[in-house]
Amino acid sequence: MELLRLNFKAIRSTLMEGILFLLFLLSFRSMSAQTAVNLNVTNVLGTEAAMTVVTVTVTASAAVVGNQTVDLNVMGSNISPSDYSLSSTSITLLDGMTSGSVSFTINDDGVMESLETAVLTIGNPSSGIILGTTTSQLVHIEDDDIVNTATLYNKGYMKNNALVKVQGKPMVNTGTIKGTGTFDAAYVNTGVLSPGNN
Repeated sequence: MELLRLNFKAIRSTLMEGILFLLFLLSFRSMSAQTAVNLNVTNVLGTEAAMTVVTVTVTASAAVVGNQTVDLNVMGSNISPSDYSLSSTSITLLDGMTSGSVSFTINDDGVMESLETAVLTIGNPSSGIILGTTTSQLVHIEDDDIVNTATLYNKGYMKNNALVKVQGKPMVNTGTIKGTGTFDAAYVNTGVLSPGNN
């Protein structure tokens, strides 16, 4: 009977150790689920002329358990999908890694624009990670398109003659020039202006 009592104590002790170990594993898994991720970018200013490639990186506070993902959204002032290209709309952190990256490439869209600001934001984290304190980054996009100018010179030219000098980036623009001639005769000229031509 005494031997049976001792064996029961040993079994109960082993069970308690097993339960404690299981609780430890569950708490470790819970801690892993609290791994925070933050967003970083390599450049905060890019240009259309250089078609700047910005590396967008999510960094975790610890190595992730299992593959983890976050979604990447782009918004901002004067931003449209033609202004940039994304290599992916989600960022993956592979099992055991602490970071994952995608590329944000600035497009030269040929449209005259003021300075644009893209707001890159991560969201919708998978179950093994949480969002950290830095979930957004700004990328400013500098336009390379120049305002073309046309200057009308009219110094003593005869009727129906004027000199127009064009400056700026080569592009084709059609337009109409209207005015009153010096000899009381109205004139209207139309044509294509090319940079460097008079």
